[in-house]
Amino acid sequence: MSGNREKRLAEELYARRDEEGEWSEKPEKLAVSRPPSVVYSVRFNRSELEELRAAAKARGMTLSELIRRAVLAHVREADVPNASVTHIGKGLILKWPKLLGAARTQNLEPETSVIGGVEEPVTSAGTL
Repeated sequence: MSGNREKRLAEELYARRDEEGEWSEKPEKLAVSRPPSVVYSVRFNRSELEELRAAAKARGMTLSELIRRAVLAHVREADVPNASVTHIGKGLILKWPKLLGAARTQNLEPETSVIGGVEEPVTSAGTL
């Protein structure tokens, strides 16, 4: 809707604010077709994305559906209530409990981060 049209509609509604026939004491029910959701951005390199697209196509699903199902299955199978997330600058660090050493994914080129004054290697899923 254009800005001018919105402004005219707002002015019209404001002008009619006291007309009893325009308003009801009883609120109308809002029909919501599906629960609200959140979009979260994830970065993949080109070869990873092509691999995921091929896997989604082979399964007859969308790329989003494949990623959502895979991530939820991984997290639910790991059953990790003790994982913690820490803000580092503009990013996040996910720390896994020691007992889940095999469940995390590592970057091929680990970086380091200073947490509590200690420099630690960082993987895509947390600190080592």
